[in-house]
Amino acid sequence: LDIKKSSHKKLSALLASFAAAGLVRLSTSKGQTSISAIKRSHVLYREFTPLPFEATAAGEKARDEETAAAAKAPAPIEVEERFRPHHSMYGTIFPDDRQAYYTAPQCRSTLQDYIDKEGLVDPTAEGVIVLDP
Repeated sequence: LDIKKSSHKKLSALLASFAAAGLVRLSTSKGQTSISAIKRSHVLYREFTPLPFEATAAGEKARDEETAAAAKAPAPIEVEERFRPHHSMYGTIFPDDRQAYYTAPQCRSTLQDYIDKEGLVDPTAEGVIVLDP
């Protein structure tokens, strides 16, 4: 609402016209005009229906901003779970790169290679792994 573009030009004039119509009651103290009551039962108040938000200038601006934001939206963020081995596993099971992170499949294949290389599978039970002595 831009009062300067209306026929009232000032807020006090607009409020005075509302008071003359019986919509509000005004009080003035120390040169300041305040709304002391709003008559919600007034016919003009009950018959008022605001414009839908989309029909207002703010609604059009919001829609334009949403369209522009959707057009230049960044690529979606991809989250990947990475693991860092315990320090005792470097050099024996994992390479000695202490800054590296590994995915779950990389960890599994590295451990499986170590188990196969060291022959840690129990010959009597196929799914059992014998721990290093």
